[in-house]
Amino acid sequence: MSNNQDSHINEVQMNLNAEIEKKKEDLVSTLISDETKVPNQKNQQESEAIGDLFYNSIKTFFDIGFKLAKNLNLEFLTDEKKGENKSKKE
Repeated sequence: MSNNQDSHINEVQMNLNAEIEKKKEDLVSTLISDETKVPNQKNQQESEAIGDLFYNSIKTFFDIGFKLAKNLNLEFLTDEKKGENKSKKE
């Protein structure tokens, strides 16, 4: 059961990472506005830096969430196992 949940969490995490990467690319392309049809190197570097910051902050947020979910799941399973052991002893 735990392996199945972990694989599902990993699959969701990979999908979210792909979506975050896509959002980053969209943000970078949006920041290179229509006003500057030919983006100069400074604007492109600034846009990429902002996109990287956005990507890293969102990725960190989700990574922490997934670690928390795994830890809570592990804690829950440990508590369940302790409860089973107590009931077997009685």
